[in-house]
Amino acid sequence: MKMKKFFVLSVLTIMMTMFFTGCSYDITKEYKESQKVAEEFLTTKGYEAPEGYTVRYLDESEEQLYVKAGKTEILFDILEGKPEMVSIEDSGMVVVNISEAFINEIEEVGYSFLNTAGYHIPQGYSIKYLGNDKKQLQVVSEVKDDNNKIRLTVTFDISEDMLEMTDITWYVDESLLVCFGIYFIFVIIVIIGYAVSR
Repeated sequence: MKMKKFFVLSVLTIMMTMFFTGCSYDITKEYKESQKVAEEFLTTKGYEAPEGYTVRYLDESEEQLYVKAGKTEILFDILEGKPEMVSIEDSGMVVVNISEAFINEIEEVGYSFLNTAGYHIPQGYSIKYLGNDKKQLQVVSEVKDDNNKIRLTVTFDISEDMLEMTDITWYVDESLLVCFGIYFIFVIIVIIGYAVSR
């Protein structure tokens, strides 16, 4: 009887976890540091990347630069001489890949919001100014990749009448992943408990 109650309680706990679980990843530091490393690589002959960083041209054309910092990989376009982010991938617990098209779309929405009177914000987006001086604009969008629903928050500095990306954070709904992990642990506990009680 105790085992049955324990089983029912555990299933209810797992179901509750499914509704409330998700993880937030702030990759601003990695983005900013990678951009600095990319700039140094382009301007310093014989540049050696800091420990923990990998920097190389993507191919022989030398039009794109690949920078890896820990679990974060960023691809920069360097046609204009200054590194412009093309895509970013973070392979933490869940692999998240944000493409150039999506980054461009977010920048375009922010730009249109700033420069179009009565701009209608597209569905799936929210935009707000940050701070009393309104020198930062935060654009939030949801994207669905192959396995996850991701809420991407990008903060832009707009003090120079341009959009300059300063912060990138994404929130990944990992409820299914966590639930499978909890269920796996629960099964092992039940097996051990059953073996000990015999």
